[in-house]
Amino acid sequence: MASAVLETINGFLGNRARFTDGVFKFTNLDSRVQKHLARVYSTLGVAMAIAALGCYAHIAYGVGGVATQLVSLGSLMGLAFLNANDPHTLYQRYGCLAAFSFCSGAALGPITNLALILNPGVILSAFLSTCAVFTCFTVSALITQRRTYMFLGGYLASAVMAFMVLRLSAWLTGSLNSTAVFNLELYGGLLMFSAYILYDTQLIVEKAHAGDFDHVRHALDLLVDVLAVFVRILVVLLKRAEDKRREEERKKRGARRQHVNRHVPGSAGDAWMHEDIHRRPAWMRRRCMGICTEKLKPGTSQHGRVMGAADNLYSDFVQEARC
Repeated sequence: MASAVLETINGFLGNRARFTDGVFKFTNLDSRVQKHLARVYSTLGVAMAIAALGCYAHIAYGVGGVATQLVSLGSLMGLAFLNANDPHTLYQRYGCLAAFSFCSGAALGPITNLALILNPGVILSAFLSTCAVFTCFTVSALITQRRTYMFLGGYLASAVMAFMVLRLSAWLTGSLNSTAVFNLELYGGLLMFSAYILYDTQLIVEKAHAGDFDHVRHALDLLVDVLAVFVRILVVLLKRAEDKRREEERKKRGARRQHVNRHVPGSAGDAWMHEDIHRRPAWMRRRCMGICTEKLKPGTSQHGRVMGAADNLYSDFVQEARC
C-alpha cells in the first residue's frame, strides 16, 4: 500500500517536472532569464503591497494630493537618472520604486473609498479579476514563441496617442463628460493595458536575453499595467452595480405605482375601500386615524365626522401617491 502511494507521488512529480521542462523548452527561456523573471515578479508583488498600503493611507488619513503627485514624479525621475548597473544604487532605486508605488496607491484612494461606500464587495471582485487578467496574459506571453507579440508595440503606442487626441478634442469641444467618450476610454483603455501586459512581458524576456537585467525598471512597467487594469475593472464593476441598483429602484417604483392605481377612487379595485364605511374593521379605522373608534356609536354626529375624516385622509394619500 505504501509503495503504491509512493509510486503515485513519484509519478505525479515526474509528470509535473516533464510538463515544466516542456513549457520552458518551448519558450526557450534559459536559467538566467528565469531567475530574472523571478526577481521581477517578486519585486512587483512587494510594489503592489506598498500600493495597497498607500491606498489605505489615503482612505484613513487623506494623504493623497498634490504632494504625492510631486513625489511620484520625482521617483520616476530618480529611477531614470540612477545607474541600473551600479550595485551601490540598488537600494536607492528600491526606495524610488517604493515611493512611486505608495503614491500610485494613494492616487487610487478616492475611487476605492467610493467603492467602499457604494458596494465594498466590488473591490475584491476587481482585485481577483485583475489577478486573473494578469495571470492569463502573462502565461500567454511566456508559453508562446519569442517575439510573437512584439508587433503590438507600434499599435499600442498609436492607441495611446489616439486616446490623448480623443481627450484633447473632447475637452476643446466641451464633450468631455459624454457617455460615448467615457465608455470608449474605459473599455478601450482596459483592452489596451491588457495588451500591454502581453507586450511588456515579452519585452522583458527579450531585454533579459540581450543582457538587460534591470528588474526594478521591469517591475515598474508591469506595475503601471496592473494598476491601470485594476482601476478600469473597478470602474466597470461600479458602473454595472449602479445600473443594477437603478433598475431595481425603477421596478419598485413601477410596482408601487401599479398598487396605487388599483385603489384609485372610482376604479374597480377601489370598490372595496368605498363600501359601507360601517363595514370596515375597527383596526383599519384606528390605523387610518390614529384614534380608537370602538367607543363611538354609529349614527352619531361624532361618528360621522370621524368617518368623513378617514375618507378625506385616504383621498389625500392617493393623490400624493399618484403625484
